Amino acid sequence: MPLRPNFVSAVLLAASVTYADAAQESVVFDPASGNYFLTYCCDESGQIVVDVFEPATKVVPWIDSSLKHAVDGPIEYRFGISIAKESQRPLEMVIMDPVSSVSGSGSLGKRSLDMAVGERSTLRKSAREGLSTPTGWTAFVNPSDDSGLRLGWSRHRVARVGALETPHGEFTPGSAQKGFGFRSADLPGVGVAQFRSKLTGPRAFSGTGPAPDSEVEDALRQLEDNDFVARFAAVPT
Repeated sequence: MPLRPNFVSAVLLAASVTYADAAQESVVFDPASGNYFLTYCCDESGQIVVDVFEPATKVVPWIDSSLKHAVDGPIEYRFGISIAKESQRPLEMVIMDPVSSVSGSGSLGKRSLDMAVGERSTLRKSAREGLSTPTGWTAFVNPSDDSGLRLGWSRHRVARVGALETPHGEFTPGSAQKGFGFRSADLPGVGVAQFRSKLTGPRAFSGTGPAPDSEVEDALRQLEDNDFVARFAAVPT
């Protein structure tokens, strides 16, 4: 059953406006590059700094969800993904959060912060083994911040087995891939799949970065919290 809504995170549209104060600080969206220009005070010499924030939203993705229910067994959740030719960058990651359970992952009746470190590790390993993962991708599973699981797949360009390396290349615009999925005893509901065109990492600023209480910092946090393209998907709830 294909589920293909067309929406991206609304904050990206809202953040296209300019935030400014007396110091001429601002966050401005550049439609030509798809990046955001951050203007803030100051570097070590007291000069205004202009940095660039490249969002992970430079893909136009689709996801097809299908279900297979065996008698007296778990439900098999299957997914196929693709990105349109007009995407600006390759796809790097797909995330589903939250997913209530994956067969083999055990009880998930508490939040990640309430779990012991060893318990989290056992959960991640058990759940990851239950994920179907196509060649060229790596599965990951973590407890969600609320309850259940945060899981997904990231693209890896080279697979290493001992000294042998197998290149897989990028998941470039126009690409499609089937074979993602998992099994769960829980019934399906409508969840959100997050698609990202780059991996998130630590912040890097030319200067010291915007002040913690500034409008630039507030706008940047909104962008970081919503730095993905969203599509509906059938997931266990």
